[in-house]
Amino acid sequence: MLDVIGQPLTEDRQLAEPVHSKLASRWDEVLRLGLPKEEKGELLKKYPPPNMSIVQKQAKLQACMSALAQAITLLMSMKGDNHVPIIEWLSNTAKLIMDTMHDEMEIRRSLVLANVNLTIKDALASSKADEKYLFGGNLSDTLKQAQATNKDVQVIAKKSAIVAGQSPKNPKNPTRHSSKTSTSAYGQQRSGRKSQRCLNAVLGRILKGEHTRRSDKYSCECDGRIPFRALPRQRGSAGRNSFSKLETVRIGELISKLLLKGVIVKCEPVKGQFLSKIFIIPKPYGNNRLILNLKDSNDYVSTEHFKLENYKTAINLKDAYYLLPMDKSHRKFLRFEFENELYKYTCLPCGLNSGPLVFTKLLNPAVSYFRSLGFISVVYLDDILLIGKDFDSCAKNFAATRTVLEHLNFILHEEKCHPRPEQRCPFLGLKLIHRECC
Repeated sequence: MLDVIGQPLTEDRQLAEPVHSKLASRWDEVLRLGLPKEEKGELLKKYPPPNMSIVQKQAKLQACMSALAQAITLLMSMKGDNHVPIIEWLSNTAKLIMDTMHDEMEIRRSLVLANVNLTIKDALASSKADEKYLFGGNLSDTLKQAQATNKDVQVIAKKSAIVAGQSPKNPKNPTRHSSKTSTSAYGQQRSGRKSQRCLNAVLGRILKGEHTRRSDKYSCECDGRIPFRALPRQRGSAGRNSFSKLETVRIGELISKLLLKGVIVKCEPVKGQFLSKIFIIPKPYGNNRLILNLKDSNDYVSTEHFKLENYKTAINLKDAYYLLPMDKSHRKFLRFEFENELYKYTCLPCGLNSGPLVFTKLLNPAVSYFRSLGFISVVYLDDILLIGKDFDSCAKNFAATRTVLEHLNFILHEEKCHPRPEQRCPFLGLKLIHRECC
């Protein structure tokens, strides 16, 4: 009967014996996260490669892992301790192979990410690979969510263009009015062209980092230099960080992300450098933040007392400090060491005591512009509260503010933003209850 219906076009895949559960869990961790650098170095020294070409094809690596898994599983089922050294050798070999597979997987991911649309690139980059797929099994859901978010942004941008006095069909040019001045949606008379020139000036000055006169209400000051009273000097060695295995993995992931964003770069030792320790702190939404412990170098920084804005928020800026580049001559003071590698910050790091002042000055022109339009905006560093007397005015405030911030290349933290006006508004861990809060 089987001969009559014909042979199958593809043969059924034959699977090997199941791998020991403890082996599978350990190897899966190495595949996803890679080996810690110290352990990798020790294993490479312990097992130097032979004088031959190393085959890196993923299929052959998988075949090697299958053979090793069967051998180790067989040895673990035997009684006695005589074969323990053999298990150790084979297990270390498997770790190195899994780490190589992890590297190959990351290379494949980077090649894909280099050729995808920017609207979905961030969503794909934040996804995690699993045993079958480079970007996880729920890739379709991830892409749908990213596309939906992009559509929401476009809708808000169109609405804000109308709010700012621009035509939705031609948002680049302000609408023409029969008179020199016109009444805006907020009940204030402003010149359309003057308002647009003012906005362009704010955007240009902030984006270019140009200095302006202190008498200018739209002035901003940020040259990327640390206001030292005296150049810092290292008091002895910075000392090595001591982390648990879990902390090492988490810090390694954060460093990889910062390297990808260009926030930090690898570097070589230079004369006059200043090394600081690092640590991580948990963020409210389950992630972690890498902090450069600048306690010692902050003693050399000249601080200036300044007034922070009042407390409240509806918009949160993501990685806001990292948009401020540091002067190249001062980056040697923002260095740290991890896994025998030296890194330095290229942007304003979390932990520098002059950072809040610099960032507040940077946002002042934008905040002044919002208030000149009649919007009520309260700013606390990278958190912004938007207030309106009713639902519509508050929604217009949010739409216009979001558009300006995105033009300034700020990235909004979507999970912490609250675009819908409500009488109950979460802010810095508190829930504000007010009729005018959005």
